[in-house]
Amino acid sequence: MKNDDRDLYFADEKGLNYSFDKFKSKCESKVSEETIKCELQLAMLGDWERLKFNIDYKKFIEDEKNMEHWYRPFQPKKGILNDRESILLYGLKGDKPTEPTGLSQIYVKLGYIPKESEFKFPTEAKEKLTCCKEVFDWFGDWGRCFLIKLNAGGFYPYHRDHFLLHRETIRLIAFIGNASDKLEWELDGRIRKFQPNSLYYVNTAKLHRLSAWKHNCNMVVFNLPKTWDSITKLLYKVISWFIMLIELGSTPFNYKLDFTIPEVDNIGLFLSGGIDSSVLLCLIIEELQRTNRQIPIHIWTCNKPPDPMPAARMVDIISKEYNRELIYHNNYEVSDEAKNYQRLDFESTRHAYKQFDSIVLYLGANNSWEKTQWLDQIPLSYDIESTNTGITLSWSYPEEPHVTYPFLRMLKSQIIDIFYKLGKEHLIQYAYSCSKKDPPACNVCYSCEEAAMAFKLLGKTRPKYKDVEKVL
Repeated sequence: MKNDDRDLYFADEKGLNYSFDKFKSKCESKVSEETIKCELQLAMLGDWERLKFNIDYKKFIEDEKNMEHWYRPFQPKKGILNDRESILLYGLKGDKPTEPTGLSQIYVKLGYIPKESEFKFPTEAKEKLTCCKEVFDWFGDWGRCFLIKLNAGGFYPYHRDHFLLHRETIRLIAFIGNASDKLEWELDGRIRKFQPNSLYYVNTAKLHRLSAWKHNCNMVVFNLPKTWDSITKLLYKVISWFIMLIELGSTPFNYKLDFTIPEVDNIGLFLSGGIDSSVLLCLIIEELQRTNRQIPIHIWTCNKPPDPMPAARMVDIISKEYNRELIYHNNYEVSDEAKNYQRLDFESTRHAYKQFDSIVLYLGANNSWEKTQWLDQIPLSYDIESTNTGITLSWSYPEEPHVTYPFLRMLKSQIIDIFYKLGKEHLIQYAYSCSKKDPPACNVCYSCEEAAMAFKLLGKTRPKYKDVEKVL
């Protein structure tokens, strides 16, 4: 944090306290139908939802260079060390980027707290933050917005930004840079994971806190006016993540697959040759085709060594199906420690991150409920902290690699359903998931019984396994 003699407007939270009579009056004031409509829709959305915006990190680096002289301490308090700074993007009429951004600071400066609707004027900094232009342009109208930089030790204690239905704005937060493993967000008692360089709707009416464990943890905080027009624009940017709006049913509960690929130079996939990893490879190719991106796809086999053949065969089949080159890796050294199925994917991860600076890795793990539970016993939530876009695993590899599990909350039947939704169900006959070393399937192991139950839930008959060697 900068040390100088500028007026820092030390925060005074006493000014934010209401008398009981004033608070009661505010609670009893009329709530509009639009407000109720907006809050009900937001409640259906949830508390932590990724939106379809990709923040260009390279642009941000250049933007910040042109803006860094505007950074000022965010709500500093005398006697409390808290390394966080901000730049004002939308403020009151005539505000400069260096104006205070926190409400308690603003109270010290003005002697009162303006309505959020009054912070609608862009400062010079807004135009210089070009990496967020798409966000600004999409929603149009804004309240108080600011760029935040937290350094190691910077934090926000437990707090709520809103208590009442009368809130004028809702919060969108862009997480910028690769600080997903060093910026800890807790919302409503749960640590939340986020995809770097992405925009999220965050329900900051819930109790939350955050802490930074390294320098330059950057966020952009957007206060979006709570209007029905804003909510519909928000919802559209949620559902548009769904590739071709894949809705998976014929199972105990419906599921919408949220599948996107971040801006990386390489894609890696651990592929066994079974149903889960094979359909995941199809999804990756479909999404790249949909977004017209030519990103190399690297395949590592997760089969028990030394037999990678089911994976190699499926790679060849899918490559020909889509007329897409796939880079197959099966020539790296596997340690003695990793020579079992449970450890091979970790070894592959290490190998991948030694080779590539910019890569996202995918693994097709699923819930595996069908085999052990009947329909009325299947839970409607999963207790592993994750999102459909990925979970961060604390492995001791360089940069703590990000491995993505798109199917982690999904049933086998829902995964199989993707083949049908994509019109690629003919590929099922080549997928080999049996625990036996060699085809044909035994029909008695866990993998075979799980698949049988999944097809039964879908009301479909599993195609008979086709010997790939006879097809090629």
